[in-house]
Amino acid sequence: MEDPAKYDAWYSQKRGAWIGKTEYTLIRRNLPINLDDSVLDVGCGTGYFTRRFAQDQRGPVVGLDPDYEAINYARQKGVKGEKYIVGSGEKLPFSDASFDYVVAITSLCFVQKEGEVIAEMVRVARKGCAIGLLNRRSLLWYKKRRAKSYKKAHWHRPKEALALCYGSKMTNFHLSSALFFPNYNSLSKVLESVIPQQLLLGGFLLITAEVCHSAI
Repeated sequence: MEDPAKYDAWYSQKRGAWIGKTEYTLIRRNLPINLDDSVLDVGCGTGYFTRRFAQDQRGPVVGLDPDYEAINYARQKGVKGEKYIVGSGEKLPFSDASFDYVVAITSLCFVQKEGEVIAEMVRVARKGCAIGLLNRRSLLWYKKRRAKSYKKAHWHRPKEALALCYGSKMTNFHLSSALFFPNYNSLSKVLESVIPQQLLLGGFLLITAEVCHSAI
């Protein structure tokens, strides 16, 4: 990450704040996290979503990312005692079933070995996982597919997203989406509130699943 402060500041702008809130709201709606549950955010970057979880949880919240500068920024930005660790999603430095829930919010779109990261997420989760992806079947893809910030990103179709979970020791998969209109305006906000999340055409594609304990 070239400039962590500049990247994180995007979430303070109107469009960035709306996108961040919309994605986080979809995750909270579909992941049954209790107040005392622990959460691991894999590929947390500058910690935007880690901080959101920490604000809503009594249980411990940990963010992990391989980028030292991003983690250093997240540590300075954190205000509630959330913990940040430099590490790789392909080899999480935690023992089995260390966290109630493990999330990866669009970070898998920028790694080569998606299956290895998912296997590690499941290994360290006790209850369930959430995986946020960029949706290939969306207006966001059409608008941003050539943008510099998305140059190295992999966009997943819904069927491709679900295929990532097959054989991963997860069960009860649920697929939903948000951010149907990438432009920030009053009409987009209204439409976002009424379009069902089961319509898999939003720019943000979310998989939630339970951990299959009997298979671990």
